[in-house]
Amino acid sequence: MPFYDAMPEGWIEPGNSATISVDGMPVAIANIDGAYYAFQSLCPHQGTKLGGRPVVDGQIECSQHSSRYDVATGLCVQPSFPDGFNQNLMTFPTRVIDGVVQVQI
Repeated sequence: MPFYDAMPEGWIEPGNSATISVDGMPVAIANIDGAYYAFQSLCPHQGTKLGGRPVVDGQIECSQHSSRYDVATGLCVQPSFPDGFNQNLMTFPTRVIDGVVQVQI
């Protein structure tokens, strides 16, 4: 699977995330102290947008039902409230080449 250019390095401030179109596919990317992590852009519970949310302690929280996910692994670390929905996020490999963040999809 190929890597695609996603954005310039540093475009997302550390501790933040954004949704980026990567080869026509919306992908959320988080910056944790200069390391970039890519994952599915919508919460698997009810499709709420995850990109654009802050990243705290390596986790992103869904604004709708408080599900929390580890952005590096996609692991659901806190199921949704009140129904307990618990599904992990898809994640995608990233790399930085010549100042450009690339995502493999």
